[in-house]
Amino acid sequence: MSAMQGLRGRRTAASLLVVGAAVAALAIVRATGGGESEYQPLLYLPVVLAVAGASLPVALAVGLLLSLASFFALHPSPLSAWPTREDALRAVTINVMTLIGAVYAQLIEGERVRMHRRMAEQDLLLNATQIVQAASKLEYAVHSVLEMLPRIVPELRCAAVYLSDERGTHLELYDIVGIDRADIRAHRLRAADWPHWRTGRPHHVEDTLREPANAMARLDPGARSVLALPLGGRVGGMVLTCASPGAFTPERQTLLAAFAERVSLPLQKVRLQEGLEDLAFTDAMTGLFNFRCFRSHLENEIKRSVRYRRPVSLIILDLDDFKAVNDRHGHPAGDRVLAAVAAIIRDNIRETDIAAR
Repeated sequence: MSAMQGLRGRRTAASLLVVGAAVAALAIVRATGGGESEYQPLLYLPVVLAVAGASLPVALAVGLLLSLASFFALHPSPLSAWPTREDALRAVTINVMTLIGAVYAQLIEGERVRMHRRMAEQDLLLNATQIVQAASKLEYAVHSVLEMLPRIVPELRCAAVYLSDERGTHLELYDIVGIDRADIRAHRLRAADWPHWRTGRPHHVEDTLREPANAMARLDPGARSVLALPLGGRVGGMVLTCASPGAFTPERQTLLAAFAERVSLPLQKVRLQEGLEDLAFTDAMTGLFNFRCFRSHLENEIKRSVRYRRPVSLIILDLDDFKAVNDRHGHPAGDRVLAAVAAIIRDNIRETDIAAR
């Protein structure tokens, strides 16, 4: 049962209790002498119950009906009697008490709901920080962040994280939830296409149909509203989309901006740590594994081969006349050739293969 259904159920039960209390109070007063009954104060009990537990319309309706019903309960012959000044004063008192009490109760309930929402938001932000800090890999940290976003925006269509390159000129799509990668129109963004990314301010597109030229509005073909949140210049940013316009209200934008600020530093630390680990095992120029890592993998593969009696395949590549490239065009050109060859190798091996320099 949702929180809204639970609230409706409690208000329905409270309304039934108020009606029962009103009927009982009227019956007791009527049976004990009407206008001479010492139990007349019981007539105000349903008003107190309505103010405390029922909704504002129900409380007002109870006050109005009770003020009319009390006339019949207090007079011996209500059909032939005319309302007195005392009856009118009692009716006004009941309705004014009900109105003031119901409005005050609604204000208290609204403040309680807002306080509960703020506490839930703080718990969410704290949990987000702890989850990201506990992640040992950037992949896990980013996916955890994306999985928490629907708790803030239940109707979220998609959420994507883009990571910036070393120079901060481009952002690459790293992970996405909600829709497939193929549905995103741009897997690589220029920093210039992301307004306010460098300044650290969110970028909101309230309705994509009104901003067809906006690069962020064109990312998700099925989106009508977009919110882009920077994660710091060394990390990148998040892009959130919804299928309806105006889904990112100012309150949601504030909470999502606080969420992005909370997770940006832990993400930066995880990425930096992972980058340092990569440097320990990869060749900086080509991005392939270095010799130390290759030797370790080769020893393990040989042991596995002996254990399971399966062959090990090893390919050694050499670039013919590579020295001539360096002599003729310079070492920077030679470095670019090595990087290009390494990229071709990475694109043509299996996930279980090891490529090293």
